Amino acid sequence: MTAKADVGALEASGLIGLASMEPELEYLFKHVLVQDAAYASLLKQERRALHLRVADALVQLYPERRGELAGVIGMHLEEAGESLRAAPFLATAGDHALARFANPEARAFYDRAFAAIPADVTDPEAGRLRLRAGVAAVKAGWTFNLWPDELARLAELVPLADRLADPRLSTEVHFWNVFLRRSSGETVETSEALRRSNDALAALGGALNDPVAQAMPQAMVGAGLVFSGQLREGVPMLEKALSVLTEAGDALGAGLLADVLTLAYARLGDFAAAERNADRADRLAEQGDPIARLDASISRAVIASERGDLEVAVRLAGECATMSETLGAITCGIPANYILGDGRLRQGEAALAKAPFERSIQIASSEHGALTQLGVLAQAGLAAAVSQLGDAGAATSGWDGSLAAARTSGDPLGEAAVRTHRAAALAREVAPDWAAIVGDLEAAIPVYEAAGTRPALARALRAYARALEQVGRPDDGRAARVRSEALAEELGLRDRDAAA
Repeated sequence: MTAKADVGALEASGLIGLASMEPELEYLFKHVLVQDAAYASLLKQERRALHLRVADALVQLYPERRGELAGVIGMHLEEAGESLRAAPFLATAGDHALARFANPEARAFYDRAFAAIPADVTDPEAGRLRLRAGVAAVKAGWTFNLWPDELARLAELVPLADRLADPRLSTEVHFWNVFLRRSSGETVETSEALRRSNDALAALGGALNDPVAQAMPQAMVGAGLVFSGQLREGVPMLEKALSVLTEAGDALGAGLLADVLTLAYARLGDFAAAERNADRADRLAEQGDPIARLDASISRAVIASERGDLEVAVRLAGECATMSETLGAITCGIPANYILGDGRLRQGEAALAKAPFERSIQIASSEHGALTQLGVLAQAGLAAAVSQLGDAGAATSGWDGSLAAARTSGDPLGEAAVRTHRAAALAREVAPDWAAIVGDLEAAIPVYEAAGTRPALARALRAYARALEQVGRPDDGRAARVRSEALAEELGLRDRDAAA
C-alpha cells in the first residue's frame, strides 16, 4: 500500500482526522489514548529513528519556516537522542517565542537548550550557545522566576563568559547579574559577585566600540545610585544611558531604565519629568510586550502615590497587582501590592491595607529568597497597619525587623521611610508617645533633605510640626509647618491636608 492509501485507511477507521489542508495536509489522532497506544507499540530504537527522520525532513522541506518549526524540530531531535543537535533549534524556538512576548514559553525553550549542552563543554561554538541560551532564559523569565535561581544561573554563566571572552555575550551576562543583584538590595561594598560584574561591565564598555555596551555600565551605576538613595547623582547617568539604548532600539533595556527614572523623578518631586519618562515607557511598551505595559502602569501608580493622588494610586496599583498575577509576572506584584497597601493606609483604611502588604512581603520572600527594598517597606507598612488594628506586639516586631534590614542593606532612604511609617502609626494611638515620634522624624527628615526627596520631606515635616506642638515646642512646630506647606504648594501635592 502507498502512504496515501495507509492514511486513507486510518481515516476511514476513525483513528485519525484531517486537521488542516493549508499550507500542508495535516492529520491528528482523534484521541490521545490512541496516539499513546500507537507510540507505545514502537520499540525505543524505532521511535528514535522515526523522530530523527521527521526532524531531518522538516529541516530539508521547510527552510523558510525554520523559526516557526524550530521547537518541533528540537523536540524530535531530543526524542531521537540528539540533544546537541537539538540545542540550536531550541534556542531559535526561544527567540521566536520571545519575539511574540510568550515569555514563559521562551523560557522553557531556552532552559532546554541550556540543559542540552554540558556544563564542561570544550567546543567554543557550543559554549557560546550555552551562554546565549542561559542569559536569554534569565531575560525571558526574571519577572516570574525565583531570583535565587536566576542568580545561581548567572553565577554559572559568569566564568563561562570570562573563558569564552565573547564581548557581546559577556556584556549581557554581567548586565543581568548587576541588574538583579542591585534590585535585590546588594551593594558593591557587600557583594563580591556584584563588584566583579560591575567592574567587568566597565571594562567591556571601554573595550567595545559599541554605544550600547558603553552605556550599560553607566546605566547600572546610575541605577545603583538611585536604589541607594543618591537620586540626584544617578538621574543624569540614567538619562544619558537611556538615550543611547532608545536610539539603538533596545526596547527592553530602555524600558527598564525609563521605569527607574520615573521612580527617581517622582521621589524627587519633579512630576513633569516623571510624566515625561512614563510617556516614554508607554511608547516603548507599545511594541506589544504585556509585562512592559504592566511596568509602565506601575510607574504611573508611583507618580500618583508620590503626588498624593491616592484614589488614582490605589486604582492603578490594584489593577497592576491583579495583572501581575494574571500574567505570571509575580515580581511586578511586589511594587504593585506595596503601593496599593500604602495608598490604603494613607487613606485611613488599615484593614484593607493589610492583605496587599502581606502579599508584597510574601512575593519578595518566596521569589527572591529575602526581602527586597520594597519588601522591607511593605513589612514596615504592615506593622503600621496591624498597629492601627490593635496588635502592638506584631507592630513592634515588624518595625524592628524592617529597620534592621534597611540598615544591613545600607538603605538610608528605606530606614527613613520605616521611621516615617512608625511615626504615623504611633500618632494614631490613643495615647501617642510624642517624644518617640519626634525622635523618628528627626532621624528621617535629614535623610530626605540630603536625598532631595521632597514629597516625602513635605509629609514628614507636616507630621513633625504636629509632634513638636504636642511636646511643647510650638515655635519649632510652626516653622516645620510653614516649610511643609510651602513644599506641598510648590510640588502641587494632592494630599497636603493629610500630608502626615
